[in-house]
Amino acid sequence: MRTAPEPAAREPGNRKTRRKALRLAKKRARQETDLPSSRTQPAGPLAADGTAQRKPRSAERRDRTLARGRTQHAPEVAAPGPREPGARARSLFEQRPGAALEHVRAAARLEREGDLGAAYAAYKTAVTLAPGNYALWQALGQCLMRITEAAGAIVAFKRAIALRPDLASLHLALAQACYRQGDHRAALAAVDRALALRPDLDVAHLEAGGQHQALGHVEEAQRSFRQALALNPRLAEAHYHLATMGETPAEARADLAALDAIIFSRKTPPDQKEAGYFAAAKLHEQLGDHDRAFDAYAQANARVRQRCAFDRAGFVELVDALIEAFRPDVFAALRPVGSGTRAPVFIVGMPRSGSTLVEQIVASHPAAWARGEYTKMGRIAGLLVGTRSGALKYPQDIAAMEPKSLELMRDGYLFHLLQGRPRQTLRVTDKFLFNFLHLGLIALLFPKAAVIHCRRDPIDTCLSCYVQKFTHAEAMAFTNDLDDLGLYHRYYTRLMEHWRAVLPAPMLEVRYEALVEAQEETSREIVDFIGLDWDDACLRFNESERGVATASAWQVRKPIYTSSVDRWRRYETHIAPLRRALADGAADTAP
Repeated sequence: MRTAPEPAAREPGNRKTRRKALRLAKKRARQETDLPSSRTQPAGPLAADGTAQRKPRSAERRDRTLARGRTQHAPEVAAPGPREPGARARSLFEQRPGAALEHVRAAARLEREGDLGAAYAAYKTAVTLAPGNYALWQALGQCLMRITEAAGAIVAFKRAIALRPDLASLHLALAQACYRQGDHRAALAAVDRALALRPDLDVAHLEAGGQHQALGHVEEAQRSFRQALALNPRLAEAHYHLATMGETPAEARADLAALDAIIFSRKTPPDQKEAGYFAAAKLHEQLGDHDRAFDAYAQANARVRQRCAFDRAGFVELVDALIEAFRPDVFAALRPVGSGTRAPVFIVGMPRSGSTLVEQIVASHPAAWARGEYTKMGRIAGLLVGTRSGALKYPQDIAAMEPKSLELMRDGYLFHLLQGRPRQTLRVTDKFLFNFLHLGLIALLFPKAAVIHCRRDPIDTCLSCYVQKFTHAEAMAFTNDLDDLGLYHRYYTRLMEHWRAVLPAPMLEVRYEALVEAQEETSREIVDFIGLDWDDACLRFNESERGVATASAWQVRKPIYTSSVDRWRRYETHIAPLRRALADGAADTAP
């Protein structure tokens, strides 16, 4: 079984192969809009005539919520690919222009409909038919990015660059793919090539700032963000990054004046207004004006909420289904499926719970390596949701799943997790926090893996989520409303209590407050739990040169500090809805 898509299709090597590809292209071109896929169109039980029955709406909501786990941190690529190709794009189709054009049209339509798996297949066929078209390789790479296959996207973007090395947008796309793969130095090199081609490109300077930020290059990042603003004064995203790095009071007041002009201008795009409000809130907070800061945070979140709605009912139903499905007897029945490896270390919890700090401590050990937010386990769960195995459904029927299929998924996950690790590595971290939804599946596939659960005061956790501008807003839709945050935290807590009761192996709970108060003691406990000997480098995590691609990139460059404990008290008069939602159990099933 293939565990990851191949990003680069082979060119037809002989007449027989070309004829076969042409027949396939014509067959698909004759089809109407739907290329079958199980990635985002989960199949339901089969009716007597063999067609898929319509699932109840509640089941559809639950499946959509679970399937989102494999795509929810997919980045947006700066240079959008072709939708409906015009004359210029048509002129680029070299080998099979007609068939390739049909597949591009189908892929664009499927992307709009949200069926990214089928769109990927259509783009891949198109590049097989027209491998000399850089725009097709670019579109394929963007599609791979959206299904969180950054390694494949890197190959596709490099093929596009080989055909058109003079396009800065392609180098920027490659930089973002390298960033998602965790190779920040390669990402920065790609940005530098883009800037060599277009030194006047504001978004290239913005991207350079982001790469320097991930690598801990403070002055270089600030200089890049300032240059982006010099080229485009309305680029509120650059203001936001500067605000998160901390500014002098004079700089903060000057930037607030500039942000007012951005926020209240009718010419400012909606995404930049969102960034502008978040930036203004950060600056008001730095100046000690917490009332105005919270008002700006509320404005920012209200705007995000208009385009990103949280499916409360779907999340509740998903947690209920996971608790019902993963019983102690399931782990006993599927014990032979499990791998004996101890290499994976899963770090889970709520966002803003100290997980990046824990990851940095582990990654500072000479025998450990951080894979970052690796989303593949969520994609495996998504594939199980869409399985076409008769009436079996995931997670309800996990006990009846074919062991061989689970073993193939297990081996594919491990193979890709370990790719690129240093030779001396014994442990590799997977810090995709939403793996807390998949701990039952993880325990089946990797019963000897270490699981570290990061916890923090619930009010501090939720407030920190609310005031954070997340890159992938749709995946983090629950963070834009205080009521939604309270409900999400309650059900996350309920699920974690279930895992503690039924998982066959213990997990380590690391409280953020304990870590910042007793750094060495807690760090030693973490290192011992993952089965490594102590190394003093784990106390100097802030000196690590590894890139950090999360919202805590700046915090983990500093020694341990305690100023984030009880941060919520600064906003105590504003967070009554959150406190009610955290305590309220009566509205758990509210739509």
